[in-house]
Amino acid sequence: MNLLAYFKSFTDLTRIRILNLMLDGPITVTELAWVLGVEQPKISRHLKILRDGGVVVVRRKENWSIYSLPSELATHYEAQLAFIRHQRQEVRQLADDARKRTSHTRAPVLKEAPQTERQADLAVDPEAGTGLQAHLL
Repeated sequence: MNLLAYFKSFTDLTRIRILNLMLDGPITVTELAWVLGVEQPKISRHLKILRDGGVVVVRRKENWSIYSLPSELATHYEAQLAFIRHQRQEVRQLADDARKRTSHTRAPVLKEAPQTERQADLAVDPEAGTGLQAHLL
């Protein structure tokens, strides 16, 4: 992993918003663009920076590119994600993004997308209070 590419991943609000949404599971560019209100080409550029930094991974399913957090996370990366999750309470835009994502019907390809065990640990059930934050406490 390139150190500068890794830290560049965390230096833009749109990329933080993307990571915030990935805490809840895999997501497509189309869904990211809809939730964030940003054009798909801009989302794709941000995703490339996140991939270059080793912060997200992509897999193809038919015509879809599905982005997610890596199944194996380094300790320092988990700390960054925990901080982003905590900021949902402080930064209204992060909470609004997560709420908007869960408020609409996901594309069929994502309904079938399996989560790795690690991604399931990172996902949050707001009613149950589970996920990365609970895992780290």
